Parts: sequence; structure tokens; C-alpha cells
Amino acid sequence: MTDRPLNRHHWLYRGLTLKDILTFVLSLLLPLMLGIFTIVISFHEQNVVTQQRIEDRQLAREQHKQDLNISRQHCGQDWNTSFEQHAQYKEIARLQRLQDELKHELDLNISRVQRELDKEIAALKRAQDNDFAEKRQNLSFSQSQHELDVALNRYRDILLVSYVKMIGKFLQDSKGNLSVDSLIHNLIRAKTLIVIRQLDPVRKRHLNLFLYEVGILTYGQSPIVLSSADLNDIDWMGSNLS
Repeated sequence: MTDRPLNRHHWLYRGLTLKDILTFVLSLLLPLMLGIFTIVISFHEQNVVTQQRIEDRQLAREQHKQDLNISRQHCGQDWNTSFEQHAQYKEIARLQRLQDELKHELDLNISRVQRELDKEIAALKRAQDNDFAEKRQNLSFSQSQHELDVALNRYRDILLVSYVKMIGKFLQDSKGNLSVDSLIHNLIRAKTLIVIRQLDPVRKRHLNLFLYEVGILTYGQSPIVLSSADLNDIDWMGSNLS
């Protein structure tokens, strides 16, 4: 009789204990799970932060490389531009020196031709003067006049030939464009006026035909102006310009 109440009390005690144990276990399990979840979340966030830092560093390194490449490209472009400008300046200086040398050489040629022409004219005049003086003493007036005409015609022929050679030399040196250099232009005009004054009408016609043929004189605007030359008595007989 006494054992049954004790067993009943014992089983009741055991049932309450199991319930309490389950409640206790459940009460411990929930914080434990929360703690584990918190730890897992913390590790995950830390991994995310670490990965983000790695990615940021990688991006920073790539950006730095791009900046270095851009800087190198700019330096290379600046160097190429500077080199090209330096080469252009050298080429301009070389062309300027070449132009100065050509102009100096042309001036020397003009001076040399002028001196040679002056010497030829002076020698011709001296020879003619000596010839005229000697022949006037030995020949009669008519014979002297005839020889004088012959000598004068010879002088005019030589003068015309010398003038044609001079113009040809100038045309060759200037490549056919006499209006480029004002010095040559003025020299040709002065020499042309001097020669025209000493020629007879027939030779004046030959001289003008030559000037038209080489393009120094044209029907329109001419490279040289001969408005002050004596061209009234030119013999245009047999010329297509008459």
C-alpha cells in the first residue's frame, strides 16, 4: 500500500523534471542558436568586408596602372610633338640658308655679267674710236664714212648679240621668270633702254622681236616697261608684228 503512493509520486516527480529539463534545454537552445547565427553573420560580414577591401585594392592597382599608362602615352606624344617641331624648325632653317645662298650666288652672277658686259662695250668703243681715228687720217671722207658705217654696224651687231646673250643668261638663271627679283628686273630694263638708243631701226625691230619671243614683252602687261624707249622709227617690214 505504501509503495504505490511512492511510485506515483516518483513518476509525477519524474514527469515534472522531464518537462523542466525540456523547458531548460529549449531555453538554452534558442540563445545558442542566436549566438551561432550571430557568429555566422559576423564571419560572413567580415568575409564580405575583406573581399571588398581586396577588390578595392585591385581596383586601385588597376587605376594606378591606367594612370601610369596614360601618363606614359602623354609623355610619348609630347616627345613626338617636340621632335616633329624641332625637325620642322631645322628644315625651315635649312631652306632659308639655301635661299640665301641662291640669292647670293645670283647676285654674284649678275655682278659678274654686268662687269663683263661693261668691259665688252668699253673695249668695243675704244677699238672703234681707235679704228675711226686711224682710218680718218688715211682715207677720204666717203671711204671713211663707208668704213665708219661698216664699223658702226659691226658694233651694233656685237652690241645686239651681247644683249641677247645677257638676257639668255638672266632667263636661264631665273628659270624664265624675270619678275621675281626686282634687281634683275631693273637691270634688264636699264640695259634694254641703253641698247635701244644705240641701235638702228632694223636692229631695234630684231631686239623687240626677240623680247616678244622670250616673253619679256607681251601685248598685254609686260614684265618690263619700255615706255621711255625710242621705238618710233622701228622698221617692222617683214614682221608679223607690223
